[in-house]
Amino acid sequence: MERKYWKLQEFVAHGSSVNCLCLNNSGRTLATGGDDRKVNLWAIGKPNVLMSFTGHTSPVESVTFNEGETWIGAGSKSGAIRVFDLQQNKVIRALSGHKSGVRCLDFHRYGDILASGSMDSSIKIWDIRRKGCVITYSEHRDMVTALQFSPDGRWVASGSEDGTAKIWDLVAGKKIASFTEHESAVNSVRFSPKEYLLATGGNDRMVKFWDLEQYELVSSSEVEATAIRSISFDLEGRALFSVSQDSLRLYQWEPAAVCLDSLAMQWGRLDDFVVNNDQLIAASHSNTNVSVWVVNIKKLRPFSGEPLPSRDVSKPPNKTTTLRKRFDDMQTDQPRETHPLSGKPQETRPQTVSTKARTTSAPAVDDLEDDNIPEADPKEREAIFLPCRTMARTPPKNVYEPFVPPSEENPAIRPSKGQCPPQLPLPSEEPHPPANLGESTELPIADFIPPSRPVPVGVDQEQRTPQLTDEQALTKMAKNHKQLSAILRSRLDSTKQLHTKWKQGDVKAALEEAVGYKDLSVFVDVLNVLKQKKGLWSLGVAVVAVSEVLPLISSKHEAFNLCGCDVVTLILKTFGPLIIETLTAPSSGGVDFSREERIKKCEILKAHLTSIESEINRRQDFPHISSAVRKKFKQCLSLYTVHLPIN
Repeated sequence: MERKYWKLQEFVAHGSSVNCLCLNNSGRTLATGGDDRKVNLWAIGKPNVLMSFTGHTSPVESVTFNEGETWIGAGSKSGAIRVFDLQQNKVIRALSGHKSGVRCLDFHRYGDILASGSMDSSIKIWDIRRKGCVITYSEHRDMVTALQFSPDGRWVASGSEDGTAKIWDLVAGKKIASFTEHESAVNSVRFSPKEYLLATGGNDRMVKFWDLEQYELVSSSEVEATAIRSISFDLEGRALFSVSQDSLRLYQWEPAAVCLDSLAMQWGRLDDFVVNNDQLIAASHSNTNVSVWVVNIKKLRPFSGEPLPSRDVSKPPNKTTTLRKRFDDMQTDQPRETHPLSGKPQETRPQTVSTKARTTSAPAVDDLEDDNIPEADPKEREAIFLPCRTMARTPPKNVYEPFVPPSEENPAIRPSKGQCPPQLPLPSEEPHPPANLGESTELPIADFIPPSRPVPVGVDQEQRTPQLTDEQALTKMAKNHKQLSAILRSRLDSTKQLHTKWKQGDVKAALEEAVGYKDLSVFVDVLNVLKQKKGLWSLGVAVVAVSEVLPLISSKHEAFNLCGCDVVTLILKTFGPLIIETLTAPSSGGVDFSREERIKKCEILKAHLTSIESEINRRQDFPHISSAVRKKFKQCLSLYTVHLPIN
């Protein structure tokens, strides 16, 4: 039976944590960026790195290919942007202007224009040829998380952690629409390739569709199990792919948002995917590893030919089901030789991109070294890239064969140590004889016990550590197992008790009981649920929650640090202005018990938040802190200055 999906490969992509990745249009080439400040280029299905670009002085947090796939744009944590030329193997542009990390990038379809979104909440439009910023948009209130130029090149859409998606007109240089229906961060924005339609997906676990003629909501999907990480239309605009941490879903949007098909996946932190040759190629990352997955979309509706699910007749059709204007019509009105920013005719560009042309129009940056960039094998590069090709409006014909699922005898490549893991040999064809269950295999117990530490000089090994017999070693292992099982059973019992109070609707009492257990694991379990339900938060709940956040921030466990930072972020954004307003408002005279109670809660909140801020300042430069925790610490401190300034 033909598989629906499989893991194609897993490999070590960087010497330190991978922060971002991007697939090219064919899904055969992958760019990755990491904490090691490098941008690495990979051929999908092969374990060795093709190219490695240097030049950034801080971790790389965003990467993207240009339309012709001759350049790679990379944004760093410091706010700097580098543009790398794949034919010259060097940096051709260094752009600076953002005050904080660059989280998303997108190249314009027709011109040498690049859009960047940053943690400083701004969007900048760069002219690569002139080496400068031509437009800056600053109307988002939080980090910009997603960007995409429209198919006709006239607009750019943006998503932000402030829960809004906006449309910007490049010619007019202003915002033309703002969509505010999401309840939390917008993680992905995508234009339909055909009609005037925008799709957005976010942390509220919903996909929303927007009409770009009337600037109104068309439909919304049902709430998924986890946050939406990425979305994309198929090339014909028939369906929308929605990807979360544990699933793939396909949606139609009219007359209502309906899930056509779904597939349970375990691909984790997925950052990008493309559809090519009836296959969805997706890439995810975890720590230093990157995993590549393939999904056979011919097994999923509407591409399988199976009947589509019937629409729920109880839901009335949306009023915006009339035919919309198509981007194809706009492309006919605006020829390709029109400049994307000014709308004026520009000099016709050649149909091919040559090394000489790039050298003339984009000289290399003098103050950056590229001596360490390895030369790629020319034959291998020709098999991966299609240089000097025309940038046609219609997609080029497929020149790659679909990926073939691995057989049971030849599984996907597993990760190995080092930056460039070698190809693993195939398993031996000689079958191993089955073990006789009635006979002892006589496996030495020493194979299952960690080796002893080096013995210091002058210390007798026999006196220092007595030798364990097989029975003693097994007894010790069983004792540790019993202790772990007891801890997990206790945690499960505590969670069941909390769930009973939670079902009664007393969230504050459930949280207070979790604090009383003096078990941070149970407390974090409850907070992780509360973070997804902002409507349950009140001043009283915030006071109880913040009382135990300081131990989370001080913990040596990364999961506790991240949960504590998320709670601080939520409290600052939700209650920070209320705390300042309540504590600075003049007394109205008389007796107002509700106001006095509110003032007391605000004073407690501010005291705890001040202590947490001091602890974050103390720990943010610790060498053992991971990059993810350090990033969260920085975000929290920036929110303190905005929502809770200390006088």
